Amino acid sequence: MPRECVDSLGGMREGKPSCQRHADCSIGLVSRFAPPLRTRTLALSLALIALAATACDKLETRALPLDLLRARITGGEFRNASLETIERDFLTTAAQASLFEIEASRIALARGGSKAVRRYAEVTLRDRVSVDTDLEQLASSVGVMLPSRLSDDFQARLGVLAQLTGIEFDRAYARNVGVLAQQQALEAFERAANESGERVQRFAAAQLPALREHLEQGRRLASEIDRTNMADHGTNVG
Repeated sequence: MPRECVDSLGGMREGKPSCQRHADCSIGLVSRFAPPLRTRTLALSLALIALAATACDKLETRALPLDLLRARITGGEFRNASLETIERDFLTTAAQASLFEIEASRIALARGGSKAVRRYAEVTLRDRVSVDTDLEQLASSVGVMLPSRLSDDFQARLGVLAQLTGIEFDRAYARNVGVLAQQQALEAFERAANESGERVQRFAAAQLPALREHLEQGRRLASEIDRTNMADHGTNVG
C-alpha cells in the first residue's frame, strides 16, 4: 500500500481522508476492512428474529387487557354495566306488549262480535297473564322495574278499540292484537333471544315457539274476520 494511502487511512480514522486525492483509496480500505454486506444483513436478521421471539414469549405470559375485560365480564363483574340497558329495554317492551294484549283481550271478551274473536281473546289473556307473571319475577331478579301503565302509543290504540263494537271491533282487534301486536312482540323477543346467553336472553328464546304460533293464529283470525265481513257485505248488497 502506498505511503500516502497509509496516511489516508490515518485520516479516515478521524472521520475523513487526509487528502482529496486518496479519497478513492479510503473507500477501498473501508470495503476491505468492513464485513461483507450479506454477512451484516444476515446478522441483523438473526438479531431481529431473536428479539421477536423474546417479545412473543413475553406476550404469551402477559394477560392482554381484552382478555382481562372478558374474564371480568364472564365472572360477573361489570355485568350490569354491559347488559343492564339491553335487559331493561327488552323487559320494558315485553311488559308493555303483554299489558296491552291483556287489556285489549278483556275488552274483546265483552265486545267481541264473533266466537272466533272471543276464543282468541281467551287464549291470549291466559297466555299473556302467565308470561307477565314470569316477566315480573325475571325483572325482579335482575333489578329492573317494569312499567305499571301503558305507553301513550298503546293507550291510544286501546282507546280506539274501546270505542268500537260488533264487526268493526272484531276487525280492529284481529289486526291490532292478533297481527300487529304479535309481530312487534315476536321481533322484540327475537332480538333478545340467546339460548346460551344470560337469564333474560334464555327466557326470550324459550318464548319464541309460542309467540310464533300465536302470531299464526292471529293471522288466521284476521283472514277469517275479513272473509266474514266480505260475505256479510255481499249479502247486504244482494
